[in-house]
Amino acid sequence: MHRVPFRHWGTLLLAGALTVALISCASPPPQPTLPPGAPEARFMQIIAHADDDIIFMNPDLAAGIRAKKPTVGVYLTAGETDKPDANDYAARRQAGTRSAYARMAGVPDEWRAERLDSDRDHSVELYTLAARPEVQLVFVNLPEDNDPRANGGKHALTRLWLDQAEALKLRTLTPAGGQLPRPYEYTRGQVVQLLVDLLARFRPTVLRAQDPSPDPRYAKNWVRFNDHPDHVIAARLAAAAAREYRKAGGSAVELNYRNYNVAEAPVNLSGAEQRDKLETFGAYVPHDSDVSLGEPYDGWLRRQYPRWPTGSTWAGVDADGSRYAFAVRAGELTYWRRTGRTWSGPTPVGGATLDPGVSVAADRHGRLHVFARDRDSDEVVVTTPGSWAWTRLGSPNERVLPGRRGSVGVPVAARDAGGALVVLVKNGGGGVSALRQSTSDSWPTGWLDLGGTDVQDGLAVGPGLTVAASTRTGVLRWRQQGEGFTAEPPVRGPRPAGPPVVGGGLLAYPAEGTGALAIATGDEAVLRPGTEGLSGLGLAVTGDSVVLHGRRVDGSLVVGAGKPAGLAWSELRGELADQAAAITGQDGVELLGFGLTGELLTTTGPPGGVFPGWSAGR
Repeated sequence: MHRVPFRHWGTLLLAGALTVALISCASPPPQPTLPPGAPEARFMQIIAHADDDIIFMNPDLAAGIRAKKPTVGVYLTAGETDKPDANDYAARRQAGTRSAYARMAGVPDEWRAERLDSDRDHSVELYTLAARPEVQLVFVNLPEDNDPRANGGKHALTRLWLDQAEALKLRTLTPAGGQLPRPYEYTRGQVVQLLVDLLARFRPTVLRAQDPSPDPRYAKNWVRFNDHPDHVIAARLAAAAAREYRKAGGSAVELNYRNYNVAEAPVNLSGAEQRDKLETFGAYVPHDSDVSLGEPYDGWLRRQYPRWPTGSTWAGVDADGSRYAFAVRAGELTYWRRTGRTWSGPTPVGGATLDPGVSVAADRHGRLHVFARDRDSDEVVVTTPGSWAWTRLGSPNERVLPGRRGSVGVPVAARDAGGALVVLVKNGGGGVSALRQSTSDSWPTGWLDLGGTDVQDGLAVGPGLTVAASTRTGVLRWRQQGEGFTAEPPVRGPRPAGPPVVGGGLLAYPAEGTGALAIATGDEAVLRPGTEGLSGLGLAVTGDSVVLHGRRVDGSLVVGAGKPAGLAWSELRGELADQAAAITGQDGVELLGFGLTGELLTTTGPPGGVFPGWSAGR
């Protein structure tokens, strides 16, 4: 098929096949002006339905728009369900999305509508917000899961995803009053290629997507996927497109968000964030007769959860003194390395397709090990700098819960008092499992079950191999004794609304209802006023001092440093895309984070002292 790909924003060109040109728009889109070589944060959401990003990716979505970052939403289906007036209903849902976006941008709900041709055989609808032209929406209009009129019947997007032979062609809808003169037909490969072209055109530095692998413990009313099938397939199509985009020279920080099952998790947004999110969705509601501000929407709107907490142990020091930072980009392990005072990177590793979230720890010889979760097999895998060969450690569900491998969490690792590495994960039964390196530095095949129930994603491990895990009602704790673990009494205090951190005689977690920090220096946690809306916690221990940090929705980092019982608080302004990490050394504590353009940011402060602003590692 002859292809005429899109033109992208700005003046920086991606290598090779990503040079692009836009055709058939009524007028060329506005071109943001960038200083030569200056990076600019840009967001893209690839979602299934017209309200999914408003519900499941907020307040992150609103924060980017209000910071005036270029933001584009790409909606794969028309969302028409089985309505008899499918094209009219699809148009109303589009109007609701435009209204909500205008509300987030704080400008009138006035848009320029255009037809955007991706090639000779396919077109999509492009809407540009008149008063804020960096805000744009793209509607592809594939049939929704519940539409019996789609060619082949219901479950159209799922059937398309499963059609490796590319025999199925799904016909799009033509929303009333829209920009499409006729329906178009897409195979699976053509949908992926369309998304690759859109990535090349808009060049997002942050790509948001839905949950490609929902935890099977929740949303059991949705058979097979434990979530709306379109949500899951949209996330998988986005991941496939991100991989192809990366192969062609593009790159973006990928963030995945939980969907329906957030209703089963504690409220984790601050009161102000909840009110704002409800008001934003209130701008959508009048356009869609099937939704409301009551249940079940009220439950979803008071929460926002990442699918895979990336953790705060993704940086460390190797035996030769080199500092490493790791991230997963389009499923591929990528690292930054510092020798002396200079960071280099990013450098891809390859060899495995991973879910976001890695954990590093140095073994008895000082060699750094990188633990991750394999996306294809749901196993824990490990590699080391230099060799970069992957070793598979299997799954704690291998024998006892073989049908629940998909619910195994992201690993966290540490070295125990005997010098052996221990890796821990949430298992498929909702407890915690551990695997301890043998004295010969090899790995056994049998996982140890620490017990526990209802454990949520995101474990914490501290010095002395203390382990903490949040459930939906409390925080569980274990301490290593010999080669086993002993359960300790749960922490008393507010219910947790996210993963804990532990170490240096301190345990902290975001509390239900506000996301404010609950901090314990013993068995009882006390709320810390002024920390509402924090998530992505991290903790560094140096001597008798700690550095506790958490991320706000605007990307800034709130830092508490000093003795556990008397932390001094400060704020690091910036635009972190996700959780920060820390490395302790002779020069103090180095905080690390990834910015909205994917660059590594660092800052170093003395133990218990104040951190200066962020500097680009690279």
